[in-house]
Amino acid sequence: MPGDQPTIAAGLAAASAGDEVLVACGTYYEHNLVLPSGVTLRGDGGDPSCVVIDAEGAGRALLVSGLAQAVAVEALTVQGGAAENGAGLFVDDAQCAVTNCRFQDNTATVRGGAIVIGTGDLSVTDCYFFQNSAGSYDGGAINVVEGGFSATNCVFEANSADYGGALVLASGTPTVQDCRFIDNVAGYGGAVVTLLATTPTFLGCLFKGNSAQYGGAGYQMLGSITTYDHCTFVENAASVQSAGVHSFVTNTILRNCIIAFSTEGAATGCELTSSITLLCCD
Repeated sequence: MPGDQPTIAAGLAAASAGDEVLVACGTYYEHNLVLPSGVTLRGDGGDPSCVVIDAEGAGRALLVSGLAQAVAVEALTVQGGAAENGAGLFVDDAQCAVTNCRFQDNTATVRGGAIVIGTGDLSVTDCYFFQNSAGSYDGGAINVVEGGFSATNCVFEANSADYGGALVLASGTPTVQDCRFIDNVAGYGGAVVTLLATTPTFLGCLFKGNSAQYGGAGYQMLGSITTYDHCTFVENAASVQSAGVHSFVTNTILRNCIIAFSTEGAATGCELTSSITLLCCD
């Protein structure tokens, strides 16, 4: 498609569980696209720049909700989404795998400029998140409200929000592995915020050039127990406190990490009943 169907929306409406909606190269000015249960939405050719879904600020780009079978989104660009939550993609009560995709210039007024996970499970692999924003609230690129989440080999660059310029994790045991967080901006947690009953692990990640008032790279708060393992923090900045990682009423573990060349603010910091454990770090 096009060919079998005139639009992506028509292709999805005609699809059944087990089908693949293959999208030919081009820019598609569509929004509020709903994925059916068990369907894969894939850009032709494997290059995400070849197939672009541009919502033009008219609404959310993609919705995955209330599905019995898992869905997949592969090899395309999602841009220009606008919504309160999850302007690029909203996942709720469903399982979704996103691979080799680009989310850029999506804007949420509340949370999750690119993606929100309400409930369910989301994995993102080999994806690029660029210049997404969550207005004055949280999770410039992704906000995990409740549910399972993993990110592997992704890049988060130049995203912004009040809390968590790139990523907010508030649920479950997320794993973020081999990802790069570059030049993201927030009031709290330039790259990442973790909070409440979440126990995330960041493994082999790079945090570079992120900035905030508190926690230039990461801000951990209100009960979360966060582990950074074999991560590198370089050239991050905090105008008030903690260019690397800041801990507020929570416990944070850094193992085999490097924190270096902060442009403003100390490497780490704690407030109230908090702790930061440093194991074999430089």
